[in-house]
Amino acid sequence: MSLNPSCNSVRGVGFPVLGDPPFRQESADIAMAELRELGVEAYQEGEEEREVWKPGTEAYRLAKSGVHFSNMGGPEDIITVRVSKVRGKLGKFQFTRCWYYWSVAGPVPIEIARQLYQDEEGRRSVRVEGDCGCPNPDDRVSWMVEGKTIMQPKSDEDWNSVRKHPNWFEDYHITGDPPESVPGAGGFITQYHVDTRAGLKLLVDAIRGIA
Repeated sequence: MSLNPSCNSVRGVGFPVLGDPPFRQESADIAMAELRELGVEAYQEGEEEREVWKPGTEAYRLAKSGVHFSNMGGPEDIITVRVSKVRGKLGKFQFTRCWYYWSVAGPVPIEIARQLYQDEEGRRSVRVEGDCGCPNPDDRVSWMVEGKTIMQPKSDEDWNSVRKHPNWFEDYHITGDPPESVPGAGGFITQYHVDTRAGLKLLVDAIRGIA
């Protein structure tokens, strides 16, 4: 059985909880180091000023734990800081640091996705489409050809929707045939949420050669 990813940080095996992005500089530095130690380019984006809870206050402690409610603190508990989002890039793959995990977007071939799922760490902490149920990648595979996702309308209602949106043909390969039977088609997982350093290293090592 797969471990519920929300337990990872509590058990000390996951990434530290940084709170919801954008992050203060000290948290952004932690996040960027997580990528750089794996040889992934990391950078800050969307820097802005924001009012946040002052460190050392009860409101700050609650917010860092993911707890939010009205009147959590007073004006004396608020300071203004510069914050930013933290992202990374490895070829065609985009990394985004979230509350307690990394979101990784990009086309991972189903063959590699299956190998990740066969690994115990991959099955537990490299979550297909961010699903906390840690599903088998074959249950979530997206089929693509020539850079387009294959869409298979299956009912008259589906086909009527296609006819009403002819621009869909620009973004999708639309066919009545099974997606896997389309010549040149390949199966991909297009997003992962990764809860641990070991899981992130596993994913980065797996995609580095195709990035």
